[in-house]
Amino acid sequence: MKRQMLLFTAVAILTLGSAAPPPQENDEPSPEVVEFTRAVSVEFPDGGYSFTLKEAAKGIKLPYTFVVAENVDGVIPLKFGPSQAEPPGKSGLHPREEIRGGDQYYCLCDYGLAPPPDESREVAKTLKMGSYDHAIEWDGRNWYGPSDTGNPKGDPFPAGTYEVKVTIHGKLLTERGKVPYQITGKTKLVLK
Repeated sequence: MKRQMLLFTAVAILTLGSAAPPPQENDEPSPEVVEFTRAVSVEFPDGGYSFTLKEAAKGIKLPYTFVVAENVDGVIPLKFGPSQAEPPGKSGLHPREEIRGGDQYYCLCDYGLAPPPDESREVAKTLKMGSYDHAIEWDGRNWYGPSDTGNPKGDPFPAGTYEVKVTIHGKLLTERGKVPYQITGKTKLVLK
């Protein structure tokens, strides 16, 4: 399957302690974050995804691949709140996978409130060079996740064009300490 490579865009904020000023629009990402975003990319199918409503209702997979062009040392992949539940997959990254458009939204974001992450347990690792396949498994319905209340799934998405968004975040160990990164890749999904 022919794929297009979409380089992630990066947003980085260097935190120098609690008194650090908020980032300004002209703040540039650290050199380490720039290098990281050059080394890590995502591949979606060329042209995005297209399914019928009937196919989506039966359950579909939206495959994508993280491509790591070279080994990257000092990567601390983090999960997202409030649940801290995103599985790492083969890449070791914890992608937040979303499908959205208009009033429609799908993301397994809420499994219930989890305790805040413990910085003392953050482990830096080497993100190894290679291609790592991931897939969003979806039944065509709106849902934020089960929460801790057994939240039911919502209505099916209607026909239309939607955005598929995959985001990773974490920290990089640098000479200046831990530097946060957030990287997002997007493509389209057509339901007909």
